[in-house]
Amino acid sequence: MQRFTIFSILLSLTLLFFIGDILSHNYLKADISGIDNAKDLNVATAEPLLAEPKIDEETTEPVKQNSEDEVTLSSISVIEPELSALNFQLVGFSNPILKEAQFNGSVFQIIDFSDQTDAYVYQSNIFEDETYVGAVSEIKYPTEIGAFQGYLKIRERAMGLLDYGEVNETNTYGDTSFYFNHKIKTKTVHIVVKESDTLYAFEYDYGYHEKMKQLFGILP
Repeated sequence: MQRFTIFSILLSLTLLFFIGDILSHNYLKADISGIDNAKDLNVATAEPLLAEPKIDEETTEPVKQNSEDEVTLSSISVIEPELSALNFQLVGFSNPILKEAQFNGSVFQIIDFSDQTDAYVYQSNIFEDETYVGAVSEIKYPTEIGAFQGYLKIRERAMGLLDYGEVNETNTYGDTSFYFNHKIKTKTVHIVVKESDTLYAFEYDYGYHEKMKQLFGILP
C-alpha cells in the first residue's frame, strides 16, 4: 500500500511536469509568432521618410518672353514728340515755338513715306517768335533696328530722286545722317538724322544752320 502511494505521487508529478512543459512550449511559440507577425505588419505598412516629390508637367514649361522683334507701337504707352521748345532755347533761339502739323505722307514733300505702318510720325512747324524757321518730322519706331531700317529706306528713295537733288551722307550727327541737296530749294537745308529709335527729318532756312547744328548734337 505504501509503495502504491509513492508510485501515484511520482506519476502525478511526472504528468504535471509533462503538461507544464507542453503548455510553456506552446506559449513561447505563440509569443514568437506574434512578434514575427508584428514585424511583418510594420514592414508592410511602413512608408519612406522622404518621398520623391511629384512634378506637374504643366507647370514646368519655360516662361515665354517677348523678343525685341515682337515689340510693337501698341506697347509704347504714350506717343509724344521728343523735341520741345526747350531744346531750341538751349542752342540760342530766343522764343522758339513748335506748332503741330499734319504729316502728308512725304518727307521734305518729295520722299514718299506713306507706307511706313510700323512708325509713328509727329510733324511740327518751327517758329522764332512769328518768323517761320522750318519743319521737322519725328519718325518714332518701336526699336532701334526698325529706325535704322527706316533710315535706309528714306536714303534709298532719296537717292532715286535725281531730278530733285542728291544725297550727301556725312554721318556727322546722331547715329547716322545724310543731307539732301535740293536743286531748287538751294537756300533750304534738308537733313535726316537717326538718333536711337527715332528719325528726325529737318527742313529749315539756311540762316539758322549754325544753331541747328548745335541742336543735332543734343537730340533726345
